[in-house]
Amino acid sequence: MASPAAIPLLLVGAAAAVWPYELALWQERWDSIGSKRDYGDVEPAEWRVAVTRAGGVLAVLGGVAAWAFL
Repeated sequence: MASPAAIPLLLVGAAAAVWPYELALWQERWDSIGSKRDYGDVEPAEWRVAVTRAGGVLAVLGGVAAWAFL
């Protein structure tokens, strides 16, 4: 039987692994709220996109492990 955490980990992780730029851009836009930077002028740094992709891959691996072993 699959763990209840497996499906959200797989879905969110797959989205972060496939679309890391879009997710990092969304994070940057949230971060710009309340600052003097314009919402449309933000761009994610390359390291943030790489970390988002790596986190997505780890989440997918965690979801697979939760599905298979828990």
